[in-house]
Amino acid sequence: MPVKHLRPIVGSEGTLEFGADAIVYLSSARDESRTWRYSDIESMASSGPFQLTITTLEKPFNFQLKQPITEARYNQLWLQIEKKNGRIQ
Repeated sequence: MPVKHLRPIVGSEGTLEFGADAIVYLSSARDESRTWRYSDIESMASSGPFQLTITTLEKPFNFQLKQPITEARYNQLWLQIEKKNGRIQ
């Protein structure tokens, strides 16, 4: 999923990939790429189809999506993360 990582001064362009146990942000910008295991994610939120916030133990990461995320896809991701973290069954 192509995205822009929103930051106070300068953001970065990249992609978000959702795997079985982790979310990966890949960017060609120096020191911007990240991998978050689902167990390191405290929450995930979206205020619309072109916005996604991933809150980790480190800090929140805000992304502007280049393609809309459907409510069904967002709910599927949220459920997968919550189940992996044992917060729901």
